[in-house]
Amino acid sequence: MDVGIYTRLSVAKDSTEATSEAIDRQLKRCKALAAAKGWHVVEHYSDVDVGAYRAPGRKRPPERAAFERMLADVEAGRIGGVVFFKLDRLVRDHGDFERVLAVCEAHGAKLACVVDAIDTSTPTGEAMARTMVTFSRLESQTTALRVSARKEQAARAGRPAVSAWRPYGYTWNGLEVIEEEAAVIRRAAGRLLAGWSLYEVTRAANAAGAVGTTGRPFNTTRFKKILTSPRIAGLRSYRGEVVAAGAWPAILERATWEQVCAVFNDRGRGASRQGRPPRWLLVGGMARCGYADCGAPLTVKPTNRGHSPRYVCDRSRPGRPGCGRIAVSAPKLEELVAEMVFERDWRHLDPATARAHDQAEGELVAEKAAAEARLLDVGRLHARGRISTAEWLTARDELAEQVGELQQRLDAARQRAVDAGMPAGGEALRAWWNANDTTLEQKRAALRRVLVCVLVKPATRRGLTTVDPDRVEPIWRA
Repeated sequence: MDVGIYTRLSVAKDSTEATSEAIDRQLKRCKALAAAKGWHVVEHYSDVDVGAYRAPGRKRPPERAAFERMLADVEAGRIGGVVFFKLDRLVRDHGDFERVLAVCEAHGAKLACVVDAIDTSTPTGEAMARTMVTFSRLESQTTALRVSARKEQAARAGRPAVSAWRPYGYTWNGLEVIEEEAAVIRRAAGRLLAGWSLYEVTRAANAAGAVGTTGRPFNTTRFKKILTSPRIAGLRSYRGEVVAAGAWPAILERATWEQVCAVFNDRGRGASRQGRPPRWLLVGGMARCGYADCGAPLTVKPTNRGHSPRYVCDRSRPGRPGCGRIAVSAPKLEELVAEMVFERDWRHLDPATARAHDQAEGELVAEKAAAEARLLDVGRLHARGRISTAEWLTARDELAEQVGELQQRLDAARQRAVDAGMPAGGEALRAWWNANDTTLEQKRAALRRVLVCVLVKPATRRGLTTVDPDRVEPIWRA
């Protein structure tokens, strides 16, 4: 009888040689069993680095290409049986076992196992096989718990995460800095804090010849992941939460890294889903319809008659507000708003105010750290049985809300500190604004310092795109 041998390795070994040896050990024992039964092996099916355990909440086990090909060959009659080393190598899930059993019964195929006494030809043997599948699944669950506990313990001890990919900026062991890549990260962070968009930062890095660990140029998604990773600040995270100081040197100071994260969390930056900066200053809700019964954000629309683009209150988008009664020339509106900003009194944003923000930031950092420490203390008291679950939940929710509010205030303070380096209005701001190296995001940041939004009111004379200063009402920040 022609049969196939199935082998599986859940996790690939540290080297190709070690992986091959692990598979060969299963294959050798399976060939010996087939020879003892007088069967002819015609195919070897092998899944490497693929699990068979269906995690809780998943509808089906992981996809296994060789396993599916094996079942297809049984259905096609190419093989009349399957030999495997151990039941948990073949299946760890009842659904997979039922599939194998149904296919083999329908086509008269045999199942033979080297380690486990599998004999599905009798009711007792079939019941024993199902029981063994149950224990195989239990073994997978307990193994997953042990692995998870080991990973958490390593994270809280500050050891680097084990990964198949080298972390950018560090050597393979994650403990030593690669200065050439660290310089790329520091330069990118400085540009972000100076007001560059993520798209501009990524494009500049690629133009300078920087490449990722795969040897390919960066994209915005990958670059953002690197710049927001706690690893570059010398911090160890576990499941998205910073749990310890890492055992490796930091590339960015923690305060700088947190400022970078605050820039990405700033919803007013107005970047699109592709990471590209907006083409117009007043997008993202800064220009709004001036009708009292509307107030919807204006969008930029091109014209079909050779005229300049316009800001319009668009009513054609389903599910979004808009009345369709406002339209104004985009370049003229932005020129008028810029002149208003140049003439604005910015004395409340002088260096003394910036220093006050720095002091407030230090106080907020200390206050947030104290709130987080109290949150941990409450958890320890509950773990030791000194407070009830109801008391712990009440205190936890209140302290967690307090930590969240402090983080929002801290992000705002850091953004103010980032913006403090801009000229404080007047001719200095005009010269900075018109400089060739001033980016659109930097200009938008300057607007956000003093403007909440700009209301565009109805035209007082014929010509919807006419920009009369009386039509524009800036809403200034206090």
